[in-house]
Amino acid sequence: MFETAFSLAQKQQCSPHLASGVTPLDELLGGGFEAGLSYLLYGSPYATQLLLRCAANALRQVAPDRGVVIIDGDQDASPSAVLDELKATAFPGNPAALLEYLHVARAFTTDQLLSLLTEAPSILQQTRAPILFCANITKLLQQEEESAFPQAHIPRGELRSSSPFRRAQLASQLKRLALSQAISVVASAETDKSCDLALPRIGGVGRHAFQVHVGISQRGPVDIFTLEKHPSLPWQQRGTIASYDC
Repeated sequence: MFETAFSLAQKQQCSPHLASGVTPLDELLGGGFEAGLSYLLYGSPYATQLLLRCAANALRQVAPDRGVVIIDGDQDASPSAVLDELKATAFPGNPAALLEYLHVARAFTTDQLLSLLTEAPSILQQTRAPILFCANITKLLQQEEESAFPQAHIPRGELRSSSPFRRAQLASQLKRLALSQAISVVASAETDKSCDLALPRIGGVGRHAFQVHVGISQRGPVDIFTLEKHPSLPWQQRGTIASYDC
């Protein structure tokens, strides 16, 4: 069933949420992503793919009046990857035309990633983007730490880092962007497989800087979305939704 651009625009004006386009995730979040909140999607290997799907759906909703910005720390969040997600949906018209409103910046070091986040406000204002995606914010950190400490013995569940400052700095900058620019900020992070709690490799301080946590796990063909944290919900009210079509 197709939906007109006018209908989508009406829904966007009436709703404080920007729909992710992933039904179970939207149900879990109460309609989608809210402006002023920073979201952490974590799980491996699906978290970054989920982020790209959300970016494609955001592009469908806001273009051509506004843009969508992606900061890529994974080298997987290319325009062609977003185009693949657009083609997978029932999009009326030419999906490639939407890429004109997609803005992707790629970081190859954590210094570049931090620099891009510093420059992000001007890019967001120029594109009028209501949402910023940051793909796999911990991958560069993990690679640099493993290169610096290749032979180090790391206790189970601990991070390969001499200081947690940079991880906390990344998360704090993303949270500040959400608040100062009144946008939604959505980041993905790999799961730390060495940790029994399957937490993202971002450290305690960095993890808690995000206002909303959504864990993604796989049980056979089923993807499980778990809302671990949300500012409008007590932590005890954890919600889990299974999806068979993601």
